[in-house]
Amino acid sequence: MLAYHRHGLLEDALIMFHQMQRTDAQPDHFTFASILSACANWRLGFGAPGGKVYTKGTIYLSNVRMVFVANKPVGAFVAFDLPLLYIHDEKFNQPIFFCNNISGKVDPVVPEDANRALFSTHSFKIIFKEGGCGTFVPLFFNLIRSARQYHQMSVSAADATPRADPLQVGQPPVDEMMRCA
Repeated sequence: MLAYHRHGLLEDALIMFHQMQRTDAQPDHFTFASILSACANWRLGFGAPGGKVYTKGTIYLSNVRMVFVANKPVGAFVAFDLPLLYIHDEKFNQPIFFCNNISGKVDPVVPEDANRALFSTHSFKIIFKEGGCGTFVPLFFNLIRSARQYHQMSVSAADATPRADPLQVGQPPVDEMMRCA
């Protein structure tokens, strides 16, 4: 799909993605499920509290994350990575006097040794000024749903695995050793 995208063959990439969906092919975490270009104005709470960035760019959508890359840097803003599991309150909007858009919030990925209070949730809005929402929106919501289901299944599987006390598992069978001595 990456080759289709690089050569401007977006329709072929989408056809391939739809074929993957029909055959239940599941890409791994390193394989893009799809790569879409969407020229969009982007509104994003970024930087200082209340800070906003408005710019055009390209969105790359995978089965793990959505990455927005600005066409032209705006200050220090060049790109933004939105992990699908951290996106919430997502909504498709169809206003009467404006362009279709997707809005939502994304929580930051906080390092384990960092204080969570120092990081804030960002708002985003993707505005489809040049069309493309008919293709992008279903893929976006399906990928978020799939990511959440996969995460829920992996959490459930981890909880269902019986846990053994590592100290008891690692102890030699003393009774057996005493009998043999």
